[in-house]
Amino acid sequence: MMAKRALVVGGGGGVGMAVVSRLLAAQYAVVTTTLNEAEAQTAIEANPGIERNFNLDLAAADGIAARLQAELADQSLDAMICCAGIATYGPVETTPLRALRAILEINTVSNV
Repeated sequence: MMAKRALVVGGGGGVGMAVVSRLLAAQYAVVTTTLNEAEAQTAIEANPGIERNFNLDLAAADGIAARLQAELADQSLDAMICCAGIATYGPVETTPLRALRAILEINTVSNV
């Protein structure tokens, strides 16, 4: 019997790495995404059982669906967990417009 496969978007952050750890303990094959190579290295060191990782910048929302299709074309998934997101520290009224746009792009527009 083949192991169930899960994709964890944001597998390099604290919540993402905890989710990956639990999935690996439950015998899932885990594919992760991280923002960059530094996060990828951290994620793989914390959870060496990760089957595969690829970098995915959620700030570039227009290409997310196509990128995921290309990266996962030969694989089926049983679960997808999104642990990626950013936040500001302070009220939205005082958040610079550029930062607010980035938050909305990452947390809502590119939400896979």
